[in-house]
Amino acid sequence: MPAPVNQFLPVPRSRNIKIGSFVNENNVTYGFTLMPLIWILVLILGWYILKYTSVGRNIYAIGGNEVAAERVGINVFRTKLFAFSFIGLLSGIAAIVHATIVQSAIPNIIVGQELNVIAAVFLGGASVFGGGGSVIGTFLGIMLFAIMNNGLTLLKISTYWFNVFVGAVIVISITISAVQKIRQEKSRIKVHVDEKVVERA
Repeated sequence: MPAPVNQFLPVPRSRNIKIGSFVNENNVTYGFTLMPLIWILVLILGWYILKYTSVGRNIYAIGGNEVAAERVGINVFRTKLFAFSFIGLLSGIAAIVHATIVQSAIPNIIVGQELNVIAAVFLGGASVFGGGGSVIGTFLGIMLFAIMNNGLTLLKISTYWFNVFVGAVIVISITISAVQKIRQEKSRIKVHVDEKVVERA
């Protein structure tokens, strides 16, 4: 490994950068690593942006109805630019963390995991048509996926069933979102018709 690169690795040949440790009564050492801390900080940052900033509210509004959001004065281009830039930043952080854990940088190492990510987000409550979802829900969806994957391994069940579970989650999520969308459209039409009846009366 080149010397300039090696200087940025505080713990060479280590899969986790430890930031502290403690020893229990049985003299077993437990270490605190940097990776979970980065993950928690990213979760808190994303939750704060979506819940307490105008940019987060604009993202929800654009996801729900981009045309309506633009008509009420939201700068759609600037909001999208921020959203995609933030996603790029998080992707870079995730790549660095993953490369640190596996001690290698392979560009296509997680190719094929896209459906797992989409299914986890849907399972966390995100809407297929946009305008819904939360960071906490996504976190819970990821945790459920991890539990399912590990559970199948411990039960010695073929991992192909996990792919079946992923596909089922996506299909069910799309179906639920489509049904909700149809109901919303019907309720809007009904309200519009009722308003016309009242005006004529």
